[in-house]
Amino acid sequence: MLTIWALDESGIRRGMVEPVAARAVLRDCDVGTWSFDIDMNDPMAKKITAGWSVVFIDEGVRISGLITSITASVDAQYSTMTVFGVDDNVRLEDRLVYPNPLKPATQQDRARYVVRGSAEGVLKAMVGAAAGDTAISTRKSPGLVINPNYNRGGQVAISERFSNVLEVARRIARIGGVTFNTVRGDDGQVHFDVRVPKDLTRQVRIIPQTGGAATGSVGVESATVTAAIIAGQGEGAERYINELAAPDKGRRIERLKDRRDTDEIDVVAQAAVELLSDGAETGKASLKISETVHRKFGVHFSLGDSISVQLGPATITSPVRTADITWDGFGRTVEISVGDHDQPDDKTPAWVREVKDLQTRIRGLESR
Repeated sequence: MLTIWALDESGIRRGMVEPVAARAVLRDCDVGTWSFDIDMNDPMAKKITAGWSVVFIDEGVRISGLITSITASVDAQYSTMTVFGVDDNVRLEDRLVYPNPLKPATQQDRARYVVRGSAEGVLKAMVGAAAGDTAISTRKSPGLVINPNYNRGGQVAISERFSNVLEVARRIARIGGVTFNTVRGDDGQVHFDVRVPKDLTRQVRIIPQTGGAATGSVGVESATVTAAIIAGQGEGAERYINELAAPDKGRRIERLKDRRDTDEIDVVAQAAVELLSDGAETGKASLKISETVHRKFGVHFSLGDSISVQLGPATITSPVRTADITWDGFGRTVEISVGDHDQPDDKTPAWVREVKDLQTRIRGLESR
């Protein structure tokens, strides 16, 4: 059963909301959105205002975030108020990566913010310096705490200058094989944490035999980059150049990326990997599924976890990227999207092969 708490500007609970209906769209390593309808005669409708925040709690699901707008709807029979907001990942989207996070923007004494280490360590250091406990007083995000670092994930390196924190964080997470979320806990504090997604492709299988059904589309797009050339620091013939090429498939497509802003060799090398990955051949699969009693979102799997989904005659595996949750008088329904088109996973050779195979099987099914 869904419970919604309303909190004032200081983060103090001011009452429980009894929604007529509610919806939340959660996104892996991105800002989610939510809304709920409340009867205008409800006492809480007279209290809630922009600047307050809410906490959604349901089986396996916990969402928190700031109210961004309120709309009143009045007709002959009913008067309702719709409250809209964003989840607490917006705290990352609200910040830039300062070259020296210990100083205000007008007093910067460094060219770049350079950090390397485990994906979890880099994420927590960057977010903490931009909005958390190590940020300067004017940049601290109220109530935000960074959970302890266990150095999970692969090794990464960043060199940034006034980039958006959320965009950099998502890139780090994808490269380092982790995911992150920001949510208010029972202690009243908003926790930023990182975890390693689970491979649940054997345990969570959405197939017709178990009541699962999937709809969607699949396709393949050719590579746009096969030779990534990164230009580092230096001038003319003395300039440092790094090249990374994909296996030759008959067409060489060269693209240049300027990284004269850094002299960090590992950062330049990582930029080549990113450019080649961004331009790789893409297998696109956009699938939507409905949860079942034994395959519930938040209980059996979460954002970022890999599950198996049957689409037509074939089964594919992919991370869960979004969860669209709707609550009404009958309970909740959840639609989950996996393998969306904008994720680096769609460009891995194994994923492309899987999509090509799926596409072939579907064409074969249609021609029977």
